[in-house]
Amino acid sequence: MIENLPEPFRTGMQTSNLWRKEKERGGLAVTNCLSMYMPKKDNEDALIVLRIGHGYGWNIFNLFGLGDLDTPELSENAVEEARD
Repeated sequence: MIENLPEPFRTGMQTSNLWRKEKERGGLAVTNCLSMYMPKKDNEDALIVLRIGHGYGWNIFNLFGLGDLDTPELSENAVEEARD
């Protein structure tokens, strides 16, 4: 399921502290980095919560035009760490 998330959300989630802790504990068949709350009624909204790493959080914040131009961009090291 996680592989179906679009970038930068997928890699952002893989850089979160929670993801790393779950990976260290023996695997990621299920992760708590993604939570989906589905409404009981048609007139209510669904809610999706993603736990993402700090650097990716700022990058997504900036991608949406909400950030500060002085915020540093995500380093290539963080991307490589996410892939390990």
